[in-house]
Amino acid sequence: MQKCSLLTFACCLFFLFTACEKETLLETNQDLSPKKNLTVTQSTAMLLTEVMGAGFDEDDSVSLFSLLNKPTKNTSFDVSSACFGPITGICGSAVVYNNCYYKYQIWNDPSNLYVDLYFPSSVIGWRTDCYGKRCQYYVSPCITLDLYNASGNKIGSVNLSSSNITTTEKRITYNINTLSAQYPGLKCVKLSGTFYVMKKCSNCSPVRVSTVCITPRQFCLQQCPSVCPTVSSINVDKLKFCGSGAVKGTVNVSGDASKTQTTWTMDGQVYTGNTVSIDLPQNSLCNPVYKTIRAKVICTTDQSVLSEREFVVQVNPTLTAEVNVDNSFCLASIDLSCQSDLATISWAIGDETGTGNSVQVNYIPRTLNYTISADGCSYSGSANDLICLPLIKNNTSTGNR
Repeated sequence: MQKCSLLTFACCLFFLFTACEKETLLETNQDLSPKKNLTVTQSTAMLLTEVMGAGFDEDDSVSLFSLLNKPTKNTSFDVSSACFGPITGICGSAVVYNNCYYKYQIWNDPSNLYVDLYFPSSVIGWRTDCYGKRCQYYVSPCITLDLYNASGNKIGSVNLSSSNITTTEKRITYNINTLSAQYPGLKCVKLSGTFYVMKKCSNCSPVRVSTVCITPRQFCLQQCPSVCPTVSSINVDKLKFCGSGAVKGTVNVSGDASKTQTTWTMDGQVYTGNTVSIDLPQNSLCNPVYKTIRAKVICTTDQSVLSEREFVVQVNPTLTAEVNVDNSFCLASIDLSCQSDLATISWAIGDETGTGNSVQVNYIPRTLNYTISADGCSYSGSANDLICLPLIKNNTSTGNR
C-alpha cells in the first residue's frame, strides 16, 4: 500500500520538478496543477526512473507521503450540512483538504480558531536545480480567511499573508472571543486565495515558479464544553464610610483567572477587573447616603455568568461644628452642622475635660479641642483663643474637623 501511495504522490509531483525544459517553463509562471486527463502508460520502473531523475528520490517521496498523510483532527463532523445552520459539530473536529501540493485543516477548541497549513518537503527547503545551483524553495502566501454569519452573508475577511512560509508546517491562531467581538455574528469561515511557490538561488533574485490556488472549504465554529474557572469569593473591604472614601473590591478565582471578566457598577459608572478601587463622593447631607455596588463575573470562554453579588455601602454625613460664646453667661456652645440625637461630643479646654455641647470659658484665652462621634465615625475640631468678655456681645469661632 505504501508503494502504491508513493507512486501516486510521485505522479502528482512529476510535473513540479521534471527536467531542465520543464524548469524553464516553471520560471515563466506555469501552473503546477496536475493535468486533468493525465494517464500513465509507461511501466512502474520507467516512471520511478524518470521521477528520481528529476530530483525526487525515495526519501523525498516518503517524507512527502508522511507530511500529507499525518494524523489530523477528528473529521467525522459533516461540515457541509452544518454550515449556516444549527451548529452540532463535535468540538475539536476539523475540515481538511489536501492535494499534491498542500494540505490544510481548520478547527477550533473552546478558546481559539486554528488554521493549520502543511507543505511538501520537496517544495519547502533547499534543492539543487537543473542548472546546478543551490536554491531555496518557499511559499509566499496570498490568502485570506473569509468570515460569514449564520445566514451565509460575508461579514469580513482576515489577511493571513503576514510572511513567507519557510517551514513545512504553519499554524495560524485566532482568539475566538476577540474575532467575534470584531465581527459580531461570526459563525463560519472559509480559506481562500493562492500560494506562490518561490525559488531563491545564490546571488539571484527570487522568482515565482508556480501559483497554486486554494480549494475553499467552509468550516463552522463548533460549540465546545465550557472550560471555565470558579469564583471563590467576591468582597469589598468596607460597608460604611465617614464622609467619603474608596471601596476596594476583590474577586478570588479558582483556576485560570485570565478566562474571567469582572465588571463593577455604581451609579452608572463601570469598573473592570478582579481588583478595583471605587471612589465614593462626599456626603454633604445630614443623613446617611446608601450606595449600591454590583459585581458580576463572567467566563470569557462561553460568556456564562460565574457569580454575582450586590453590596450596599453606607456613607455617613460629614459633620462639622461651630463654636459660639455667650458672654453673658461665659458659656461656649459646640453647635453641630447636622443635628443628631445619636451624636456624642467630648471636649478639652486647658486642664478641663468634659462631654456635651456646653463649655465654661473665662477671662483667659484658651483653645478648645473637641471630638464629635456619630454612626461609628469621629470628627475632630478646635477653636482658638476662647475668652469671655462680659462687656461684648456674643462672639463666634468656627471649628473644622
